[in-house]
This record gives sequence, structure tokens and C-alpha cells, in this order.
Amino acid sequence: MTILAIETATEVCGAAIIQNGAVISEASITAPHIHSEKLIGLIDDALRRAAIDPGRIDGIAVSIGPGSFTGLRIGLSVAKGIAFACGKPVVPVPTLKALAAQAGRESLLNSASLVLTMIDAGREEFYIAAYRDSRGTLQEVTPPRAATPDEVVRRFADEKRIVVMGDGADKFQPWLTVAHPSPSLRFLFPQRARRLCSAAAVGVIGEEELAAGHTADLARLEPAYLKDFRALVREHQPEVHS
Repeated sequence: MTILAIETATEVCGAAIIQNGAVISEASITAPHIHSEKLIGLIDDALRRAAIDPGRIDGIAVSIGPGSFTGLRIGLSVAKGIAFACGKPVVPVPTLKALAAQAGRESLLNSASLVLTMIDAGREEFYIAAYRDSRGTLQEVTPPRAATPDEVVRRFADEKRIVVMGDGADKFQPWLTVAHPSPSLRFLFPQRARRLCSAAAVGVIGEEELAAGHTADLARLEPAYLKDFRALVREHQPEVHS
């Protein structure tokens, strides 16, 4: 089975080719606001390195959110375009679960660890989810939701070893060091490059989901924002008086 995987939900813009569980090729750039410009080229690069024609892939895995509103729309639009052009199914992959899979790819998991995945949701909130590794399978402990830093600490007060993945750690780690210096010892923060999402992690999950027959209805598939995009836009628009 051969999967084209796309990650644009975070500051990582990337594409990867996964074949029978192995990462055949990957091309990515880590920078904000470049996804619309760079994604197609990265997909072409990943396909070329793998010597795979788009018509030979079995499906497309796309990071479905939560994450950047703009990035999610770009990734899903490109995935749908390729799917329609090539007649291939699309597999939506929760971004927070892909971050947990990335922890496995970076050898950061063991049976005693909880993997806390965090994406900066703006203001004083994070998008979070938590997973535990069970014989090589990720088990969801906490489903995706928005949470404040204090809520995160309270929710996982009984955990002894928490591996934190995602860009949310950039804001959570300094807050934790000041607000809760003792509990901060239970939270482990890998190097930033190791804790960010990747197209390869999206693809590994996507291949498993495709093998299980879990594909999306393209006409109804939308990003999983977790927050109402329209409400946020209205909230930040200035009042106009005539």
C-alpha cells in the first residue's frame, strides 16, 4: 500500500510517501505562512524522490486539525484536488494523534509515558489530547479539546511521566516553570525539532486507517477546527461606524 501524506495544520508544511509502513520519502519546510506557496512543490519533490506517479498511490492522508485555520484549508483543498484528479480516497488524520505518532517515530515512548499533544490555540489556551502506547498502538486517553494551562496541570495531576509534543510546548513550558515549578518535573519537553508534527507521522496513521477502510466522504469533509473560525474572525474585527 502506498500513501501520499500531507501536513499543513501546523507551522510544518510537508509531504511524505509511506509504503507498507515505511517512510519512502519526505519533503518539508518549517516556517509559518508559506503553505500555499510551497505545498505543491513539496508534494512533487516527495513523489519524485520515491519515483512514484500520483496515479499509483492508494490514498491520500491529510492532517485534518485542529491547527492553523489557513493551513488546514490549504492542505485539505490540495488533498481533495489530487483525490478528484486521480480517483483516490482521502483519509483524515487528527493532527494531535499524528503528534503522538511522531513521539513514537522519535523513540520518546515507553509503557510508563503519557503523551500529551499540544497545539497553540491562541490567547491562553491550547488544543490538547493525550495518548498512551499499548503494544505499539496509540490509545486515546483524553480526546481533543481546548484547555488552559491550569486545566492541563489539573487534568494530568496523577501522571508521573508526561512527554509533551507540539508547538504548544513553546508557550506551556515557560508558563509551567514559573507557575508550577514542582509539577514541571513530571513534564518532559523534547527538543523542538523532535516534538513538531510531520507528514510521515500523518502518513503512518493514514495507512493504518486506509487499511481498515476508514475513508472520508469528500463532499462533506471539513477541517476539525475545534473552535468556530467565523466567531473568532468577528470577535477581532473592529467596529465600523457610519
